Amino acid sequence: MKKIIFVPRGIAGLVVVILVLGFMMAISTSYVAMIRVETSGNDAMGNQDRARFAAFAGVSYVLAQLQATSSTFLNGPGSYTERVYFATGPLAFGPSFPTIATSQYLFLDSPLAAQEGETASASLFRVCSYYDTATPSAYYVKSIGVFRDIDIDTGTIIATWQAQVLARLRVATPTKTISLESYIPMQLEPDDPTGPFFTNQKKIYP
Repeated sequence: MKKIIFVPRGIAGLVVVILVLGFMMAISTSYVAMIRVETSGNDAMGNQDRARFAAFAGVSYVLAQLQATSSTFLNGPGSYTERVYFATGPLAFGPSFPTIATSQYLFLDSPLAAQEGETASASLFRVCSYYDTATPSAYYVKSIGVFRDIDIDTGTIIATWQAQVLARLRVATPTKTISLESYIPMQLEPDDPTGPFFTNQKKIYP
């Protein structure tokens, strides 16, 4: 004959409490893990946006350089060759283009770009530009924007985000103004000297 063991009511209640607490801890741990994943995802999306903002800063940089250069607004056949262009070197477009600036990575204005807990060199951009012989008033800019997560203490780059845009500027010679006519996001192109970032002169058509 089997002996029936009776569990005291106090012990049974303690077991129930332990089970409930364990269940609550499991839910709490899962919730914390979910929040961490969502936060990491939001940070990644935000950093990708910052890379895109850096790319647009590159477009603004070129626009400002054109606006400040008097040769931008020369009128007449072939006057577009007198504008400043950003390319791999001074002979990128041939000897008929006298003003070629060498393309390189540039940092954003640090007082405006850096945020709390972030190094001033986190955001940078690189641009190249080219002309359109069919539309002399058009001026094209490709810009790669970069945002880097940098450890403040060690200077180690933890992660990097990049974005590329193509912009079409319009040079209005009579009024001596430059405007952003249109732009499109682009797939990131290799920017070595012979890479498609420099050699693929894509156009934006109305």
